[in-house]
Amino acid sequence: MPLRRYILFFLTLLSFTLQAQQYPVDVQVFVTPPYPQSLRGYADTFEQKIQAHFLLKDLSTGGRPFVLRFSLEDFQGQVIAQTPDYITPYLVNLSPGVRRTLTNIDFKTLLRYENLYGINEATYNGLLPEGTYFIGLSLYDVATGRPVSNKGRAMIQVRRYSPPVLTMPQKGEVLTKKNAFQHIVFQWMPRDVAPFMQYEFTLKEVWDLALVPEEAFMTGRLVYQTKTFSPALAYTNMMPILLENKRYV
Repeated sequence: MPLRRYILFFLTLLSFTLQAQQYPVDVQVFVTPPYPQSLRGYADTFEQKIQAHFLLKDLSTGGRPFVLRFSLEDFQGQVIAQTPDYITPYLVNLSPGVRRTLTNIDFKTLLRYENLYGINEATYNGLLPEGTYFIGLSLYDVATGRPVSNKGRAMIQVRRYSPPVLTMPQKGEVLTKKNAFQHIVFQWMPRDVAPFMQYEFTLKEVWDLALVPEEAFMTGRLVYQTKTFSPALAYTNMMPILLENKRYV
């Protein structure tokens, strides 16, 4: 008899615990690689890097906004930056039973330095140390400040890779114009192998011919810039026309 009471008490306690963890809103968070190397990168980018899905499951709840809060945590769960509980930089309106999707483009004010707590400006603007991090989003009641959702979390990996080696055209090579059509193939070889590798291609015109290419790149006039996942790029008439007797880096 005492054993039955103990088991009944244990099941009742377990049921109560599980019910206490249920929230009216379900939050799921996804982050698209390649990941920005700084926290500021998520606020400044025009790409949809963070996607958050919200579902208000409680049909009796609705008609009022919820406060959206952000957090960045390290692998051990220590908070690096988060939305303080005394400000409401972004509100989310949900309809019962209707899933809503928001991205970092929608709630970029939430990611601004002035709306974060626990991080200084230098760390916010600078490169995050290499490692594993978690981006979290959760909703709170605007009146009581209590959580109304689980914390949706997505894992990101911050890694540094060596720049690729340009193989075509070669350094210092003089290109001859063969016809009226512009077609130059730029090709490079990666020194590190990593998933979701993205390259930024930048072409500049050199004004000071006395400078070495590395210095000339810093002061040159920007001609063309793009991002690509391929280790090659065909520079055609669709891009800005390159002039004869000019030097480019």
